[in-house]
This record gives sequence, C-alpha cells and structure tokens, in this order.
Amino acid sequence: MPAVVSAFRRTSLVVFACAIAATLVVDRAARSQAMPPDLVIVNANIYTVDPRFSTAQAVAIAGGAGAGAFAAGVGNLINVASFGAIGVPFGTALGFGAFVVIVLTVVQLVFRVMRVTLGEWLGDRWVGFKNQHVASVTGMVLSMALVLSGTWVYLWQLFGASNQLLAALSLLLVTVWLRSVGKNPAYAGIPMVFMYVTTMAATVVTAYNLFVTIATRPGQALISVLGAWAMVAVSILLLVAAALIAWDAWQAWN
Repeated sequence: MPAVVSAFRRTSLVVFACAIAATLVVDRAARSQAMPPDLVIVNANIYTVDPRFSTAQAVAIAGGAGAGAFAAGVGNLINVASFGAIGVPFGTALGFGAFVVIVLTVVQLVFRVMRVTLGEWLGDRWVGFKNQHVASVTGMVLSMALVLSGTWVYLWQLFGASNQLLAALSLLLVTVWLRSVGKNPAYAGIPMVFMYVTTMAATVVTAYNLFVTIATRPGQALISVLGAWAMVAVSILLLVAAALIAWDAWQAWN
C-alpha cells in the first residue's frame, strides 16, 4: 500500500509539472500572436436561452470557455492575492495544473463509483458486471453516450436540483421537529418553502425546455432525442419524490 501511494504521488507530481510547462509554453506562444476562438461550431442547430427558443447555425466562443478560462481566472486571482508578486503566466500555469489534477481525480472517482454500482446492481443478473474491466468499460460507454447526446448539461442542472432538494428535505425535517417540541418552526420553515418552490420550478423549466427544444422538435439526432427524454424522466422522478416527501411531512405536521 505505501508503494502504491508513493507511485500515485510521483505520477501526480509529473502530471502537475507537465501541465505547468505546457501552460507556460502556450502562454508564451499566445503572446506573439492574436488569440483565436477557443471553440467554433458550424453546421449545427444551436439553441439559445431567449424566450423564443431561437436557433443559430454557427457560433464562435473566445476567452471564456473550458480549462483555459478556469486557468486564466486562477492566474488573475493569484496575481491579485499576491499583490503582483506572482505573475499572471505562472499563476495561470498553476491553475491549469490544478485543473488537470482535479479532472483526473474526479473522473477516476466517477468511474469507480459506476463500476461498484454496476457490480452491486446488476452483478447477480450477469456475473460479467462484477468484473472490474467489464464494469469500467460499460460505465465509460454510458458516459460517452451521455456526452454525445448533448444533454449532459441538463443532467448537471438536474443534479443541482436533486442537491437542493436534499437541502429542502433537511430544512423540512428541522421544521417538523421544531413543531413537535413546541418551538417556532418559521426559522426553518420559511427557507424550506423557498428551497422547495425554487428547486421544483427550476426542474419544471428544465424539463419543459428539453421537451420543446429537443425531444419533440423535428430533425434532431436520435441520440439527442433519447437523451432528452431520459432527462425528462429524471425530472419527473425528482418531482414525484418531492411530492411524496412533502405529503409525508404534511401528515407528520398534523
């Protein structure tokens, strides 16, 4: 075990050093020429967030997307926090290296959780899912399908909704407990109602946008339509779960 930890630390240091070196090289090259867009998308159906759900066929994104934006923000923050003692290029290099390490760590944890979940959930139905390689490849394929469907952004929003729903549940429990002991429940009840209403309204809006702009819109790719319907189903599950929890709380309140 100590040898594994030591190897992991050495690997992390190498990745971090390479990220810093690469960022410094890129920064020096960027200073000598005009910065091109970070991302150019053409021949696509691009949905905006205005009330008319208008679309575009091409878009260019510069100076505010992806790892570059994160690293630039960290570089500027370090420069300001150090009162100029640490230059923006070096701070940007540190930010990019930190971003790489964070991504590697999160991706490893995600696939490990998916592997364990598949083994526990479906391992009894097919023994192959208990194999770490089969479960890992299956998790990667499912993740790739989610990314290619273009609906992973909505899944991230729904994850935020589920997270806030847990916060509302915690406040709900405190509210019911305060009433049971004869205390004023308004301290937790008012924030709880706000969390419930806001979270559920955001979930409904997300599901509606998916339904209108992708799920039922003609000319969409099949994988995008399937992904949109999957996210709508997740939204419905969250709404049903919230309603059941609210009903249980109402019974406990009375």
